[in-house]
Amino acid sequence: MEKERLSRRDFLKVAGTAAFSMVLPSAKEVETREPLTDLPKFITQDTPVYIETLTRGGSLIDSTLPGNSYYYPEWVHFNGLPLDILTPIRPERGYEVPGALGPVAWVADVPHATGIYPPLMHVVVGFSQDESRMEIMNGSLRRKNEDIVATYAFSDRSRIYPSKIYNILTALTCISEWQQENGPLTPGSVYSYLDMSGVIHRNAERFLIGGYVDAGGVCASVTTMSKCVFLASAMGLTEEVARVTHSPNLQYGENPLDRAITRANSDATVEWYPLHSDYRFRVLPGSPPLYFSFSADLVLNEEPVNPASPARHRSWPSDARLTFTISLRKTLPDYAKERESLNLLRNQYAEFHNFDDGFLGGRTPDGVIVRP
Repeated sequence: MEKERLSRRDFLKVAGTAAFSMVLPSAKEVETREPLTDLPKFITQDTPVYIETLTRGGSLIDSTLPGNSYYYPEWVHFNGLPLDILTPIRPERGYEVPGALGPVAWVADVPHATGIYPPLMHVVVGFSQDESRMEIMNGSLRRKNEDIVATYAFSDRSRIYPSKIYNILTALTCISEWQQENGPLTPGSVYSYLDMSGVIHRNAERFLIGGYVDAGGVCASVTTMSKCVFLASAMGLTEEVARVTHSPNLQYGENPLDRAITRANSDATVEWYPLHSDYRFRVLPGSPPLYFSFSADLVLNEEPVNPASPARHRSWPSDARLTFTISLRKTLPDYAKERESLNLLRNQYAEFHNFDDGFLGGRTPDGVIVRP
C-alpha cells in the first residue's frame, strides 16, 4: 500500500484551526532523543482504529499459527479516548474500514500505547473522496498546548483476563474518587499509587482476585500511569520517586514508535504480600497543579467465556478488549462523568461475563477472600 505524507501546508489545510504538524522521526532519531511529548491529541468519536500486535522484538505476530488467532489484527471503534498521534496524518486508499465514509481514509499512528506484547494502533481520523483534503472527521483534534499534557493508552489481548478488566476499571474509578476528594496534584508533593487507589485497605473489598493474588491485574493501570508520568517528567513536570518493575517475562512492552520509552524506564508494578512495593512520584516545583484524567472503551466478544470453565475469570485471552487512557491535565476534569462512564463499562462487562456466580478466586458478599 503506497503511503503519502502531507506537507505542513497541506496538513494545515486539513486540520483547520488545529494548526500543528510534526514530521515522523526515524527510529534512530527516536532512540537518541527524549520521549515524544510535543504531540497533538485526537479525541475519538466512534472512531475506527486498526490494532495489530507485535512481538517483543518488534515484528508482527503471525496470527495464522495454531493458538495465535486472538492476535489477529482487528478493527474496533472507540469513543472519548484522548490519544497522542503522530502527524502528518496520511491519506490511505485500500484501507478496508468497516462503515467507511469515503474511499480515502486519513490515518495517524499512536506512539504511546502499551501491552505485554506492544500493540500498534492506527487511528482513522477522517475520510475523503480523494487525497486533496479531509472532508469528514471521526473526532476532534486538539492543539499541542491543550491542557492534556501527557497521555498514555493501554490496549492488550495477550495476557488480559476477565477479572483483570474488572480490576483495572475499578482501580481507575477509585483513583478518580481520590483525586476529586483530595484536589489537584500539587508541586513539591509525593503521591503513591497504593494510597490513591486504596487497593490494600480502603477499597480492598471492591477488587476481585485476579489469578492467585489480591486484585490481580491492577499493575496494567500502574504501568500506564508510570508511562504517563514518564512523559510528564520529560516535560519537567514530575519525577519518579519509587518504581519496581515486573520480572522480565512480564514487563509491559514498549511501542516501537517511541523508542525512548522502554520496559526498563517505565514498567511498574505494586505488591503488598509477601513484599510491600509501591509506585510513587513527585510533582516538581514550577509545575502547575495537575489532575489525572481517565477514559476507557470496551469491545466485547460475540460470546462470553465458556461458563463451565473453572478458571474462566482468571485465564486469558479474555472475552473482551479493554482500552483505556491515563492523562495528566492542567484543568479539573469532570470526575463524576468519568466515573459514570467507567462504572457503566465495568457493569456492562460484569453482566456480560457473569462474575456473580460464586467463582473461586473472588470475594464473598461480606468481603471475605475465597482463594483458588
